Amino acid sequence: MKRKLITTADSHEEYLSKVGYESASTIKLAMQSDHDYLWFKKSRPSTKSQSFGTALHMNLLEPDRFEQHYWCLRDEDKVDRDATWVVKANKDKKVELIAQNQGKVWLEQYDWDAIQTISERVIFDDRFTKFVAQSTKEKSFYVDNFYAGISTKCRPDSYMPTIEVDIKTTKAADPKGFWYEFLKYKYHIQRALAVDMMRLFGIDIEQSCILAVSNEAPYNHEFYRVPQHLLDAGREMYQEGLHRISRIRDGKVYTGFVSPDQEVDQNGMIVLKAH
Repeated sequence: MKRKLITTADSHEEYLSKVGYESASTIKLAMQSDHDYLWFKKSRPSTKSQSFGTALHMNLLEPDRFEQHYWCLRDEDKVDRDATWVVKANKDKKVELIAQNQGKVWLEQYDWDAIQTISERVIFDDRFTKFVAQSTKEKSFYVDNFYAGISTKCRPDSYMPTIEVDIKTTKAADPKGFWYEFLKYKYHIQRALAVDMMRLFGIDIEQSCILAVSNEAPYNHEFYRVPQHLLDAGREMYQEGLHRISRIRDGKVYTGFVSPDQEVDQNGMIVLKAH
């Protein structure tokens, strides 16, 4: 089967809807267990932190779209400002405001204010001005038969001819905390997949960077370059993950956990890999 390369400026929602293409997120789940992968494919849950990150991404990368897509549920709009939104008078007012802003996503004032604070700081950072503000943003890449017979997709936040920058909301933007989360959440799988896919399109990325933004006050941020040895490790991991997805799609599903030095045979039994 020949590779087919597709690049498009589709929306984030359209990108997510193309479930036949595997992303770094589903590859990481396949690395956890077969059922983590299958459960996500079935339910596709979204967390509050992911929703906050999505809104921040749009405000930083597509500010013109942000206020067209989001609105703020302000405390000053309450009928009874000393009460919560669950009190009937306030709850009725909330329903009214949601109806007035139909088609938009509402954000609580705390999250709205946090996003504005973060954005005001980041856009005045010289590194953001140099490497992100003038870059190509939110473009999707799709490759049919990328590896192990599996088609993949990636959507780098921002890239220029030789550098790409991904924005990550995190609990810790400081070096020690960030690199702990980097390895915990296997960000190097995502970055290696994006770099390798983009190179197929003639975009020769030499540096992969992450703009880490704390999602907790005081909302610090920092830029980090992903070292080559971590990109190499991420490449090995996404290749292993795609092999596992190929096996799962063939119906060879294992109910437990498979370590990197093991594989599942045609009967669904764990065996050691041959070296």
